[in-house]
Amino acid sequence: MNSQALEHWPDARFLLTPDDTVLFCCHSHALLGALTKLKLPVDIPNHADDLDALENTATAAGLQLWNIDEALTLLTTTPEHPMAARLLDQLRHFYFLEPRFITAGDASN
Repeated sequence: MNSQALEHWPDARFLLTPDDTVLFCCHSHALLGALTKLKLPVDIPNHADDLDALENTATAAGLQLWNIDEALTLLTTTPEHPMAARLLDQLRHFYFLEPRFITAGDASN
């Protein structure tokens, strides 16, 4: 795993949208943009840098969120999970993992 990427985006979240798309939000402002685009009620001036408030808004709307550690845990412990392939696609896109890790069937390497 590329630990520099994890250190660079400690507030990154993966957001499952109502149409089953997984979005990678690299920081709170990206998550704010995603929630705003989904037309969720967000108090932009007060929540722009408040990751907890943004997570609470998403959760209250029934959306699922994963941080990077949670996404990696899901991939390594339950690669057959319905969300594993979508998370893996996002992780692959942002090069968080070593190339040898990039297979859904062998996510534990």
